[in-house]
Amino acid sequence: MNLEQSTYLVEVDKYKSITKAANNLFVSQSTISMSIAHLEKELNIIIFKRSKTGVTATANGKKIITYAQNILNELKNMNEYAINCSNNLASTIKITSAPTFCNSILIDIVTELLTTTPEIHIDLKENNNEHIIQNIYNGEIDIGIIGHLCDSKDRILNNLDKKSISYEEFYCGNVNLYLNKNHPLLYKNSITLQDLSNYPLVSHQYLLKHWTNPLQLKNLASEFYNYESIKIIIQNSNLIAIMPDIIEINDYSINAGLIVRLSEVELNTKVCYGCIRSLKNDILPAEKKIIDLLKSKCDQIYIP
Repeated sequence: MNLEQSTYLVEVDKYKSITKAANNLFVSQSTISMSIAHLEKELNIIIFKRSKTGVTATANGKKIITYAQNILNELKNMNEYAINCSNNLASTIKITSAPTFCNSILIDIVTELLTTTPEIHIDLKENNNEHIIQNIYNGEIDIGIIGHLCDSKDRILNNLDKKSISYEEFYCGNVNLYLNKNHPLLYKNSITLQDLSNYPLVSHQYLLKHWTNPLQLKNLASEFYNYESIKIIIQNSNLIAIMPDIIEINDYSINAGLIVRLSEVELNTKVCYGCIRSLKNDILPAEKKIIDLLKSKCDQIYIP
């Protein structure tokens, strides 16, 4: 049993599904199925029972999966030990992020590092996905943070795979409608699509380019290239903004109640944010620390 097979066994057992395990590991279902089948033949043991509802480990399979988990745990311990042996954080890390994630999440991490780990120097910029991916591919930056509609994930991953770039998802949230605190719609007992059609909609150029518009809203007024401008516009007008919920984090206009979410209307659309790195380069201790902090920060996000 090799490391790849160990990983497949643990993930399939975790999700009770080859499909879900494949999606989480960004490999095909057939790759996992064939790998497990070869292992079962090699060991002469049936590890999983297959059914229409998923897969479950056999009694012998549970024992094999325990061994697989132990192998992965020992590998993790070995890697952490090696990193700690050469844990030199003194380095300059170049990061380029989608502006929304930078304002809401990343800026807090940078502030924390400046005070707790000054030996890590951070070169931070903002840009759009296309430039961030190209910068990673060209070796111009170390870490990229991109945002995308969840429906576009397969297309994004396919593009990254061709460029030998890894992707790790940090956060996935809802796309909502936002308006100013005195908007006429807030005084209505119920809101219909006809009510929404009475007010122009504004949003980010990237979101409108890839959005499927599930409510078939037709009154899209303008596209902008940053959400800060959009927030200023809707504070001073009756326009309605389409924005991801991550904009609510650390935002004065939201916290002060100047802008409110229109909770009565669901767009059934999600936006995800994740980290990309070149697979051609080993991860530096400083990079790992930054990524771990970002993951921890995102795990704590709660937007009611």
